Amino acid sequence: MALYDRVLQTEDDIEELQSVADGVNSKITADEITDSSGSGAPSLPYGADTTKVRAYRAGVKQSIPQTTPTLVEYDGETFDTKSEWDTDTYRFTPTEAGYYLCSYKVRWENPNIGIFLGLYLYKNGARVEYNQKLIADTGNDPSQNDTALVYMNGTTDYVQIFCQHNHPIPRDISTGSENTNMSIVRIL
Repeated sequence: MALYDRVLQTEDDIEELQSVADGVNSKITADEITDSSGSGAPSLPYGADTTKVRAYRAGVKQSIPQTTPTLVEYDGETFDTKSEWDTDTYRFTPTEAGYYLCSYKVRWENPNIGIFLGLYLYKNGARVEYNQKLIADTGNDPSQNDTALVYMNGTTDYVQIFCQHNHPIPRDISTGSENTNMSIVRIL
């Protein structure tokens, strides 16, 4: 039975696997790894110098007025590898052109049956992606999320997240990194 066909159970199995891995690694040299043009090392999209952002609503609950798209105030950061998230303007402005995967979420507090909820991604002040839903039953406070792939030029383009509802009185969105958050990563 080949090493990869069995469960590693003993120290000898682990040493054998390490020996195989060492043999493979010794056969690959830095000169053999190049980018698509055939010169230089490839730039991997998830390296240390790649944009990775996670922001969330850290302050008090945010009150959202009726029928008005309102900027979601993601005022806390879990990480921001290139300082591209602004916690004052609640906008992401990348420093490098490319395609960015944006995932965003809000958690609504106490919505009533029959109300409409909207969640939007705006690029340069214009809505480019949206998620809308109608509350069909009561129960847990509903979360609303969406994901969009957005090309940004790396100089003037920016994105922000907005939300809205049609309840007759203002509704709150929750705080906390698990409730109201967004994540952005440059993929190409």
